[in-house]
Amino acid sequence: LTDEIRELEKDLDYNPLETVRTANDIAAGIDSLWDVVPFIPTQFPGLNKAIGYSETTGGILRGGITTIVALSGFGKSTLAKCLCNYWVDQQDMCVLFINFEEPQDHWERMLMTQMTEVNVYAEGAQTSESVRLAATTKFKEI
Repeated sequence: LTDEIRELEKDLDYNPLETVRTANDIAAGIDSLWDVVPFIPTQFPGLNKAIGYSETTGGILRGGITTIVALSGFGKSTLAKCLCNYWVDQQDMCVLFINFEEPQDHWERMLMTQMTEVNVYAEGAQTSESVRLAATTKFKEI
């Protein structure tokens, strides 16, 4: 398999080691390491400091890809949506949120919950028929 990969790399004229930087390469450009990198601050000073080294100027590294990882149900999507809303509202940015985990029916229920203010997950089984009808009507009208 390794030989096949090497042959494919030759066909592509690709050398994965071309972009490797050594300690000597980094040392040669050490002065640029003192420049402050462009972080995008969040509304959470503790998070800014944890991932960007400063409560006020830290945050998500601009130009990078940030992945939020945790077990299902631990708030990854909620955190991401809070960050996106903050950046759109406070930083006047365009934001793209991609979620590779949630199934379509979950998002549909979340949308309905946000639009109707009736939480399907918390109140679904106990919701009276009149509340369901009112929420359904509200959702369809919006």
